[in-house]
Amino acid sequence: MDTVICDTSVWYHISNGIITKDKLENKHLVLTNVSVREISYSPHLTKRMDLIVRVIRTMHENHKIAIPYNPWDHIIKLFHPSFVGDTKSFDKSLNGFNVLLANFPHLNISTSTIDVAQSQIDEIRCNLSSISEHFNNGLEEIRAKINIDSNKQKHRNTSFRLDWKRFFSNWVSNYSKQYNDEDFVLDIHSPVWEKLEFFLAVWEEFFKQLEVDKTGIITQNDWADILNMVYVQPWCKFWIREKKWHNIFSQNPFFSRYVIPYEG
Repeated sequence: MDTVICDTSVWYHISNGIITKDKLENKHLVLTNVSVREISYSPHLTKRMDLIVRVIRTMHENHKIAIPYNPWDHIIKLFHPSFVGDTKSFDKSLNGFNVLLANFPHLNISTSTIDVAQSQIDEIRCNLSSISEHFNNGLEEIRAKINIDSNKQKHRNTSFRLDWKRFFSNWVSNYSKQYNDEDFVLDIHSPVWEKLEFFLAVWEEFFKQLEVDKTGIITQNDWADILNMVYVQPWCKFWIREKKWHNIFSQNPFFSRYVIPYEG
């Protein structure tokens, strides 16, 4: 029986029958904080409530395990097992999902409530766009430092794994000081990083491709996809239905042990 971390696209495709029930056999599907958050702030929530309810029902009926921590708290928990993160937002979303399941289609939602929800959705998507813009500006700086035409293969063959570990260590440190009132340090040389080998490998390959592609950019939709991979540990599989990511996985045979093959 495989433990399978599901991208949000998988829940959509199960709900509409693109992924048939026989494909779920011998799989323990894992529902993550990232997918719950993505559904909670989906633009469909205010425009296609029927679609969202169908996806929520699919999640409810088919997941075997739920991971309540956001990606950063999850990483902290791996390095500091005694850490207890805040799951209030996750629990609130699940409670809201239960209300929808129990009352749809007879749920009476006021126009003002829909407007507030839409405003919150727009704000979150705007924040993601700002983060994407920041990273995309950084890509321009990196491209300026390398001669893409002559050094593309050399850049691809260079390992930046230690640099990325430092990057995430700093990011988690800043996050934990802001949201947990404590500076959680990630030891760069800790064997715990092995539990994140899939995530780190995908992240590095993703950015290498962006760095040597003169026109490549990070989009706001990329963040949920790649941060969902934080939960994939060596005994897990990862299931995503987007060809873009499978093109990245095809660049390295290492990924085949983790990824459920793409079916278009």
